[in-house]
Amino acid sequence: MIKIPEWRDPPEPVWVSCQKVKALPGDDKEFLVRFEVNGEEHLAIVYKQHVNPDEKLMRGVIVAEYEGDLLVDIPSDSFNAGSRILVPKSEIKTLLKPA
Repeated sequence: MIKIPEWRDPPEPVWVSCQKVKALPGDDKEFLVRFEVNGEEHLAIVYKQHVNPDEKLMRGVIVAEYEGDLLVDIPSDSFNAGSRILVPKSEIKTLLKPA
């Protein structure tokens, strides 16, 4: 049997915890964010309105649940995984915060 995601309607806004949120040199509108999911590091360049640099958070949206894991859209593509990440069930409480 093929498993398909259970899509959330409407999607649920969340904050994604990051290890680093830093303004790009000479640019106060874009930030480099670094976060880790399932042992894999992700980097993305995100507009200022989508980050909270003081708390090292980036906006995200839970779009679906898949076998207890969550599919989360982030505001721009990460360099290695695109704009949708799969957050394992074991990391949901540490990686995602209510918006």
